[in-house]
Amino acid sequence: STKAAGIKTYPTGNGHAMSTVSNVTFTGVVVDGCDYAIQIQSCYGEDSDYCVLNPGDADLTGVVFDKFSGKTSGKYKAVTGNLDCGSLGTCDVKVSAYTVEAPSGGSEVLCANTPSTLGVTCTAGASG
Repeated sequence: STKAAGIKTYPTGNGHAMSTVSNVTFTGVVVDGCDYAIQIQSCYGEDSDYCVLNPGDADLTGVVFDKFSGKTSGKYKAVTGNLDCGSLGTCDVKVSAYTVEAPSGGSEVLCANTPSTLGVTCTAGASG
């Protein structure tokens, strides 16, 4: 599958209301060949031009990815997660006990607009 656990949100407009996700905990997930272990998408279902003009504004509060282990598919090389919170939204997200690796042995999580207290080391470049 594309992801073991994830959240898809839409920016307000174009027929979409405000996206709100609160008090969600994903825990004890063993990843076995998914492209991403964890993923947050802030502009799901729209083209890139629309997303540039309408940055994500979802309200994500109390979202936790906890105790993730295993291996991804390697489709994105060493990248095991892609957390793209909208630049105009709220991103109260935490990651803990994250030991997922790519088949190559690396474990990189791409992030955008995530809190400094996220719980994993981020690399810029998240999209979605």
